[in-house]
Amino acid sequence: MKRNAWQPIHVHGRPSRPTKHWPVIVFFSAFLFYMELMLKLLSGDGFSDLLFPVIMLFPAAILLALLCGAFSPKANFIIACSSAGIITVYFMVQYMYRFIFKTYMSFYSATVGVGQAMGFTGTIFSAIGQNIFQLIALLLPLAAMIIFGKRYIEFPRLTVRKTVIRGVAFVLAFIAALTILVTSDKSMYSAFDLYYNTNSIDMSVKKLGLVTATRLDIQRVLFGFEEKGLENLADINSETAGGEESAKPGIVVAPVGSTPKPTETPAPIDTSPNTLNIDFDKLIAESPDENVTALHEYFKSAEPTMKNEYTGIFEGYNLIMLTAEGFSHMAVSEELTPTLHRLINTGFVFDDFYTPVWSVSTSDGEYVACTGLIPEEGVWSFMKSGEEGNDMRFTMGEQFKRMGCGTFAYHNHTFDYYGRDISHPNMGYTYKGLGNGLEVEETWPESDLEMMEKTVDDWISLDHFHAYYMTVSGHMNYSFEGNMMSSRHREEVAHLELSEQARAYIACNIELDKAIEYLLARLEEAGKLDNTLIVMSADHYPYGLEKEAIDELSGHKVEENFELYKNAAIVWSGSMTEPVHIEKPTCSMDLIPTISNLLSLPYDSRMLSGSDALSSTMPLIVFNDASFIKGDLRYNANTDEAISTNGTVYTDEQIGALVSAVASKNKVAAAILDYDYFSYLPEEIMMKTAPAPPGISVATPTAESTGE
Repeated sequence: MKRNAWQPIHVHGRPSRPTKHWPVIVFFSAFLFYMELMLKLLSGDGFSDLLFPVIMLFPAAILLALLCGAFSPKANFIIACSSAGIITVYFMVQYMYRFIFKTYMSFYSATVGVGQAMGFTGTIFSAIGQNIFQLIALLLPLAAMIIFGKRYIEFPRLTVRKTVIRGVAFVLAFIAALTILVTSDKSMYSAFDLYYNTNSIDMSVKKLGLVTATRLDIQRVLFGFEEKGLENLADINSETAGGEESAKPGIVVAPVGSTPKPTETPAPIDTSPNTLNIDFDKLIAESPDENVTALHEYFKSAEPTMKNEYTGIFEGYNLIMLTAEGFSHMAVSEELTPTLHRLINTGFVFDDFYTPVWSVSTSDGEYVACTGLIPEEGVWSFMKSGEEGNDMRFTMGEQFKRMGCGTFAYHNHTFDYYGRDISHPNMGYTYKGLGNGLEVEETWPESDLEMMEKTVDDWISLDHFHAYYMTVSGHMNYSFEGNMMSSRHREEVAHLELSEQARAYIACNIELDKAIEYLLARLEEAGKLDNTLIVMSADHYPYGLEKEAIDELSGHKVEENFELYKNAAIVWSGSMTEPVHIEKPTCSMDLIPTISNLLSLPYDSRMLSGSDALSSTMPLIVFNDASFIKGDLRYNANTDEAISTNGTVYTDEQIGALVSAVASKNKVAAAILDYDYFSYLPEEIMMKTAPAPPGISVATPTAESTGE
């Protein structure tokens, strides 16, 4: 008679030795270790920071083993395989998400963004094709479990005694892991800090492992999470005070043509702090919450940026802002994208500009460009700000609306994608997107040029206006079959000796160039080109390009920690007579304070994550993984390595102070969103009426007048 696979073998009429229940724990421990290690290796993190991912997996392994002992052997085996299968699929999904978006997926994004992600099945399948062997590597333990599990691992129904033993083992393993954690390093972004104080999905996966990071992420979404350490932020300001000043502002005027040199004595320049008249002592006394109080104290002690020779040179101008999907300077050339080339090189020229990638990709990149704030981890910051009706008073929509000007926002893809139908009206805009008043042809991607053609008439006849555009023509995938904009301009790039993907990327950005060309033509036709400021930055670098294509377009192998995020920005007006070069490192979150200063809008430089690029302050550029750039210093948080590009030696104390400053910027920006901080500021500090539009010519300061 054939023996049942789940029936114990009897020898001489007696049962075999008692079933051991430890092999299943060993399996799950080895399984989780393999998955965590492979994720690190495949994601490029190597063998770094393995301690806590390892010690935190033992309680999880025992818990899984406990679940696989409640039923019959056959049912327990099915539960074990199903559990391993779910975990395997989850690791594979997170690996692919990080491969595409350069960040791990949060629980919040998984719950609200799945339907939107399915709109990019072509991109997903292409990425899977590029990573088929990596995905097979992640599947190996599950395959081994299914094939050999019944032969080498027993799954009996646990007795009450053995159930208690596994339960006690789980508790002891968890207590041991926490004991090691609480006795470890407690510095910013340490495993301890990420477990108890700071919310960062990317850093948590690196320092704690995906299993623990996911548990914390779900726990914080379901039950709420209040980042710790706000009460100490004012102390961090005092520790880093004075560190913001730059001996070399990095602003160099490059004359065009033969601009006459002024002979008269220049008027004194107002270099007072760029702040608002805020009585912080009164706000602290009236504060309803200790966290709001901590923010008041932080901003009271923060170093402001100063007004400068560029303050108000575009006062009264109209404003057109664009966040360009997947845009990069790599797509710009005088031959194929002449309008972009002209605006990038003849306005304020950002010689060392960066667009970091954030957790929610495009939405977070757009949030940074529109608010000047770092997005909060674990949520969709833009949508949250709209859903909760946050005060967004320093955004351009609110600023221009407050002055009684027409304010308009547009997106040429689905109108409610990323919740823009909620966030953008909350910023003060009349908003239109595809399906909500903007009638553009439904292609993939849609045309930026057509969006301009369908919208300019909404505002071109107004005396004073502000229009904001979120483009989509530059979206991945970059191929002539899967991208309508690339296909449209295929012949224009046919002569380039580049790969198809690189040519397709340039081709779809030609559509953006034509959209800007049309925009300038309409402004000039209406006589408004010279009193309109045009600002553009990317939501993120084109991470849809394979690294080989990026190297190909750049003409060299691009360094992946910082150079990968290098980009271009536009701050330009037809009234400018010569370009202004900004040599110091800047980034997308510096644009809102910079243009607020140029337009002489009421804002407080202490309350934004970015800083005015034209001031004497050296910006602190923050990346999603807590790496940063400050002047010549590049700090890689993944390797804890600080490198100076000009040989300057920095002490551990100086680097530590900057690491703390980065953490404080993240915490403050998240708290501004969480507590709707700007709503606590008096409304009267923002009062400003729209001045009459200026004349048609503004001469930018010359080298002689700036004294640089």
